[in-house]
Amino acid sequence: MKVAVPNLRIMSLKNPDELKRGHSLYPGNPQFVTSPSEMDPAEFKVLIERFVVGINERAPSIEVRECGEGLLDLATIPGLRIQIPNGHSSCVRASVFGKLQTVHEQLAKLGYGLVLMDALRPISVQLRYLEMAKGNLRKEYPTLEAEDPKRFNILVTKMIATPDFAPHCTGGAVDISVYNLETGENLDFGSRYLEDLGSPVIMTDYPSITGVARQNRDMLRNLMVAQGFWSYPGEWWHYSYGDKAQASAQGLPYAIYGALPQE
Repeated sequence: MKVAVPNLRIMSLKNPDELKRGHSLYPGNPQFVTSPSEMDPAEFKVLIERFVVGINERAPSIEVRECGEGLLDLATIPGLRIQIPNGHSSCVRASVFGKLQTVHEQLAKLGYGLVLMDALRPISVQLRYLEMAKGNLRKEYPTLEAEDPKRFNILVTKMIATPDFAPHCTGGAVDISVYNLETGENLDFGSRYLEDLGSPVIMTDYPSITGVARQNRDMLRNLMVAQGFWSYPGEWWHYSYGDKAQASAQGLPYAIYGALPQE
């Protein structure tokens, strides 16, 4: 049975070449007056961090109208490379599966393929990551939690989302990259996945990356956003569809995917 879903916003560009210059013109992300490549990196970092905090603050109030859509395993798509951590799943919601399959096929025409680094994340794993983030902050700022709990929680959620909001717990979010079908090598995206967490270089439109990395980030984003995904500006690899993060960022009335129950 096909599940009806709301018509989530699709990117519409008057001039597709705009994204090649690094602009974030898709709905819900910062609208830059100038190209990010012309901005001071420190100024850019502050802008994106404020935007991300706003998403996190609005997300808890977002209504979830769970559509009940089932899961499909991305590992069944030929040529899609799976590189997920132990304890995580390569499954996503059915609509997300179809969209990613389309992107993978489009990339194949260019000689590339998708790499999946993360998809569905069990709530137990998300809770473990959350406690790790809190523990690291307590070591760095021993008195902050007691003196300013709001600030402490803001810093925590900048690093890891709570399970009731976490996109990866819904089956609607993925962390992805691209590899060369002929050589088998991953494309240059200007930073390493996870190893560079905490560095502003992972921000999608960060100014100080090479032209090759910029081109690869824009290529992936163009294809993903055209399928209805929201590109998270804080991490070039993260895309969401149907979850609270997308609804919060794009001003949608509700999310269609909630956190999936622990099995």
